[in-house]
Amino acid sequence: MTLVLYEVLLVQQKPSLFSRKNALCFVVVLGATILIAIIYFHYKGERAFSFLEGYKQRPFTLAQRLLTESRVIVFYISLLLYPSPHRLSIAHSVPLSNGIFHPVSTFFCIFFILAAIIYLVAISKKYPFISFCYLFFFLNHVVESTFLPLELVFEHRNYLPSMMFFAPVALGLWKLLERNSEKKVLKTLVSGFIVFVLVCFAGFTYIRNFSWKNEKTLWMDAARKAPDQLRVHHNLGLYYQTHGHAKQAMGEYLRALNSPVINRKDEPVMTYYQLGKLYGQIGSYEIARAYYEKALSLKPDLSLALVNLASIYDRKGERQKADQYLLRAYKNNPGDPYINFNMGIRALSKGNADKAIEHLEIAKREKSLKSRALMYEGVSYREKNMLEKAAKTLKQSVMEHRGNVSARLYLIGVLSQAGQEGLAEKEAAKVAKIIASDDSLFQEVTKVFSSPKGRSSHLSFSENTFSLILKQLRGSREKFDKRTESVKKTLKKEKEIR
Repeated sequence: MTLVLYEVLLVQQKPSLFSRKNALCFVVVLGATILIAIIYFHYKGERAFSFLEGYKQRPFTLAQRLLTESRVIVFYISLLLYPSPHRLSIAHSVPLSNGIFHPVSTFFCIFFILAAIIYLVAISKKYPFISFCYLFFFLNHVVESTFLPLELVFEHRNYLPSMMFFAPVALGLWKLLERNSEKKVLKTLVSGFIVFVLVCFAGFTYIRNFSWKNEKTLWMDAARKAPDQLRVHHNLGLYYQTHGHAKQAMGEYLRALNSPVINRKDEPVMTYYQLGKLYGQIGSYEIARAYYEKALSLKPDLSLALVNLASIYDRKGERQKADQYLLRAYKNNPGDPYINFNMGIRALSKGNADKAIEHLEIAKREKSLKSRALMYEGVSYREKNMLEKAAKTLKQSVMEHRGNVSARLYLIGVLSQAGQEGLAEKEAAKVAKIIASDDSLFQEVTKVFSSPKGRSSHLSFSENTFSLILKQLRGSREKFDKRTESVKKTLKKEKEIR
């Protein structure tokens, strides 16, 4: 449509004559486009207007959107004319228009847009360039600012439509300077005005960049300007959560759930999910379970919540219920790497190494899971007595993440089991050095080896692994004397338990 507008207004010498001669052609092209769209929807098994079903998930109707967008378009124009940083934001809250006069500004905005378009068409013969530039603005807002069930307002939607917005202004100022080149006072005033506007716009841009410095500054700015929106508080909470500020994250998530403005009816789903995840991270599993259940009440197929619920029930010892949730998640999304990772561990714990490898092959496609997926894949090969393959896979796991001590522990056991005692001792020396420099890691490793329950599991470490590490610690007695004593006490307690 933009190309047609360009052809009619700027290329053709007689646009009205061109339009009349090619009217039939325009109708045919438009009809063919509509027909192709209908055929496409039919081929996809959808109705021609099935896209309008997207309004079921929106907190507004088609009529409300069409009426509200008239005010949004005028708002876009005002941002172009006065882009002050205090008016710019990644999120804007716009009250819905429920009728032409509710609010009354809706009527004036509709009148302004219609009057502007009629006027631009009327002057198109005399001023084709001016007409084209501003019709270009309105035309390029048609897709995202009319009947499609999209969100109401985003500043980035103004980028392309505004491309030609200031061209007539720039041309007009240039002609004004050219015609009055001998009038020094007027020339100075116009030049000063241009410099003033450019400096103001540059200053606005510089100041606005501080809001875009990082995620925190961006969403804090949005929270100040649209404090009634769920999304801004959710995203600010997510920032705090990922940076280890649990208390601040919790506060923002709760503010999000109390916010009246949502962009989708199911938008609270991820806030409930993140609250569940947050409470799970701090050990409040019952509260976490409640929030996961709330998330699932809005979106029953939310795989992330299903997987985490499975983990909670597994922790409680309710294995059957844990399996039910995990299988539900897998059924909903069988290609998800995180679900397959959990399915792989589940299969391995039940002694089904082949099935575990099948799931872990999918899981390791996700970069963040690759080291751990390779580790459990290596353990699966160990269970199949494919020791060479197991060692190779475990080495790959260590290469992916050198701090993966568990992978190194499994590798020591596999090398020892394969009769490669020299390599096993070298790896044990590396592990001893790592855990000796980290108190919490040392205690964690000691705790793992002292668990009788873990020894009989398909996920357990080899019997030789701990003794090889202890041997390495004894070999450096001066440095690790206290650590060795701690290990001996642990072994003594273990014998008493048995």
